Amino acid sequence: MVAWIPRSSVSEAVFSGNSIPLRLLVLGIVPMGSLYDLYNLHGNEYRQVRDLNHPWTPSPTSSVVVLPNEIYALPYDESWQPPRAEPLRLHIPKQNDKNTQRRGHRLLRRIRKAFKRDTGFETYEIPMYHPFELNPPMPRYAPVPFSEWKAYGYYASPVLNGVHVLNETPRLPPTSTPSTPEDLFEQLRSPGGTPHPERWIPGTRHPALPPRPSRWKRPDPSRPLPFPWELYLNPWLSHSDSSASRIRWNIGSFPDTIWMNLSSPVIPLATPDFRQPATYPFVSHLHINGLKVNGQPTKTWYTDIHNPDGIVALDVFWGIYNCFNKVVDIREYNAWEPHVRQEAHQVLQFRLRNNFPSRGEDVIRRRDYLGWNYLFDGLSVNGQGWTLHVVRSPQNA
Repeated sequence: MVAWIPRSSVSEAVFSGNSIPLRLLVLGIVPMGSLYDLYNLHGNEYRQVRDLNHPWTPSPTSSVVVLPNEIYALPYDESWQPPRAEPLRLHIPKQNDKNTQRRGHRLLRRIRKAFKRDTGFETYEIPMYHPFELNPPMPRYAPVPFSEWKAYGYYASPVLNGVHVLNETPRLPPTSTPSTPEDLFEQLRSPGGTPHPERWIPGTRHPALPPRPSRWKRPDPSRPLPFPWELYLNPWLSHSDSSASRIRWNIGSFPDTIWMNLSSPVIPLATPDFRQPATYPFVSHLHINGLKVNGQPTKTWYTDIHNPDGIVALDVFWGIYNCFNKVVDIREYNAWEPHVRQEAHQVLQFRLRNNFPSRGEDVIRRRDYLGWNYLFDGLSVNGQGWTLHVVRSPQNA
């Protein structure tokens, strides 16, 4: 649902410090509804820093909302350990021993049978894994409040003086700062009002700026990576079997075309949303090794995403785009089934009719293997990595 409000009311909302996205103020509309409110818990609307004279006030901490793909059989307990499985018992017939046929051993066998029945079998025990060890029923880490995903977005890409800047501390920060934070803040806009985000020095710290949340630590290269089932996935990336993805995105298009999955209006993801961590805790490697089309497993290409400082949502989107945007060679193309090749050509012709050849769209690419099933529907854990879900476009249903 969309509420139309007078521009005078919009102005009052802006100057009163209420959080209304600039991209909606231009249109004079403010979306309303339960989905929009839910999205605001972990992204979308971000308050601006209008001056450096007032300390930053963090957003209220939201309660933990467990996503559908994170509902497990047991409640969170950091001391929980998977139970030990019962060993597998095998009963093997005893091998005939020639010595037992001798007269001297017959009496001994009779004595043994008197105290313990001899079944003629030997029992062997083989240690086994418990099912919970193979498919754990819960993450190892405590659930993450939605507000903490958003808090990292505030820190990584704040809106200063009306300009989105990148403020994540680089691995090698500058040894000296030529200007004070106050000077940098004023230099973000030229006298004519032109924004200059490149003038901001990443890693700048000031009481008026959103701080780096203490929860998020850089990956330690000396320690092993957590298993996928031990991680929590960013809400923008999460898949649910019972509801649609929170975003709408054609995986063959650039990530800047991603928008929130609302009936109306079209609201693109904000810059801080892209800078949110992809997982908790941060990881340096993420492996997508599964693909489901409309819920059915199918052929896939492996996607390895790497960021030594910690993978963010934008890294995942670019990794998926780059994987499925690769040109298909003739040998791979000939291995596709005839109906797959036919639908791939239909998608290619659609791009040609819409003047895409100027962007190099006149060749078959991996995404064409999916036909019209190109809408991102989130990621889910599969034990050894992550599965990408895609669904059919409603226009071609």
